[in-house]
Amino acid sequence: MPTHHGADDDDFFKKRSASSAKKTLIVEKFFKAWGIIMQAHSTRLLYLDLYAGPGTYEADIDGLPEPPATCPASDGTLVSQWKMDDVDPNYNLPHDRDTMLLGYADGNMNGFVTAFESETASQTPRPDRRLPMGYYTRETFPVLYALADRFTVCDHWFASMLSSTWPNRKYFHSATRDADADTQILPGFLGFRTSPVYAALENTPDPRRDGPCLSWRCYFSDLPFLAFWYGFAATHALTNFSHVAQFVDDCREGNLPHVSVIDPPYTLADDHPPHAPALGEKFIGLIVDAVTTSQSWSDTAILIVFDEAGGFYDHVRPPQPEVANRWDDTPLGFRVPALIVSPYSSKRVSHTVYDHTSFAKSLNERWEVKFGDEFDTRWSKANSFWDCVDCNADPLPPGNYTDVKRVSPVAGLDWGTGVYARVGDELNKFEALLERIFVLPQLKALDQRANVFEILTSLEHKVVTQKRMLRYGSASEGTA
Repeated sequence: MPTHHGADDDDFFKKRSASSAKKTLIVEKFFKAWGIIMQAHSTRLLYLDLYAGPGTYEADIDGLPEPPATCPASDGTLVSQWKMDDVDPNYNLPHDRDTMLLGYADGNMNGFVTAFESETASQTPRPDRRLPMGYYTRETFPVLYALADRFTVCDHWFASMLSSTWPNRKYFHSATRDADADTQILPGFLGFRTSPVYAALENTPDPRRDGPCLSWRCYFSDLPFLAFWYGFAATHALTNFSHVAQFVDDCREGNLPHVSVIDPPYTLADDHPPHAPALGEKFIGLIVDAVTTSQSWSDTAILIVFDEAGGFYDHVRPPQPEVANRWDDTPLGFRVPALIVSPYSSKRVSHTVYDHTSFAKSLNERWEVKFGDEFDTRWSKANSFWDCVDCNADPLPPGNYTDVKRVSPVAGLDWGTGVYARVGDELNKFEALLERIFVLPQLKALDQRANVFEILTSLEHKVVTQKRMLRYGSASEGTA
């Protein structure tokens, strides 16, 4: 995918200092497309914690304390962090706004266990009070560990507020939220009341290339989260949404839009309990492989990030945002795992403070996307994630960076894993609310739940074929 640098670029960079111009020029020259993978639950995946500490892989990451941290229970007992790879994923920690504020404990970061005890007091049998202090290792998340072995870990990426999925995803997709501060409140008749950043993106001409406005597309397996913006999704359903298997074709043919949003399969592989963690790993691995084994790899970067902390413990106190917004959501939320995967984002750690509004800030820096008052003010003072890119380095070549062959929890895993065991389970809140999305006739095409296994199987077959083609090409070059 060739890029072109012309006179308009020179005029643009003359307006900036030498250092900032160099940074922007590097980004302009090498990156045409961004892919965004946002999983649904987070710090049940504190994979980065196992990197830290004496004798471990990467002492530079602010991860698992040594010795492991403790939190007091209601009876005064200190509950320590513990390895929970063997725990049945059929659990769900309370992670609404009130529970997270209790865990935050006015910045003391010691209320996680007592908050969990309080929120689950009526359950029979009582769940293990150690759950909020659990963490997972490479054993459960081999793909994300493999990517952290090769690419850039952002160990200070925070959710945008101490709350659950919905408001934090609004911050990511809209740089702000609406009056709903939690997931438990049903969206109104018109759906979410913020403006997606893609509305501004698609009305922005590329400032340094002649041609049409910037492009975006959402690739999904069962349903897209953007459908909660009912009106916006209805007017874009036929033009900006595709099945996730199409993502592989677009990578192979060099037809990716400027921004790709890749939604996980929310009904079975989004890393939200009770879904099997290995399925989430398999999905992330296939999406990354689709990029890294295609011609799109040379000028594409992938952000892998999670929406909120899921009720799990963290020892790092969230900072205050640089600027208050109209909702005064302070402090930021708890940390979430985040990785930048690109040819110019080799193994290192970024300690820069990011939150979900860093996405809007990065769009603004990269393509001069202008965000009006409806996007509030916080994004303007957020840090962009371009510091995770070093285009002065030699680029990493196309290849398989997920090490799928040697990770038994993923290799050969069937998409139906754990599904039949859940047939009689009560629907979680997200699944129970899905019917509200598809009331509008225009959104019916976005409901692919009945076809999710067919779509995911097609995704897998296409990626496997593409990886084999890359191997054939490498073998041919070696014998030439």
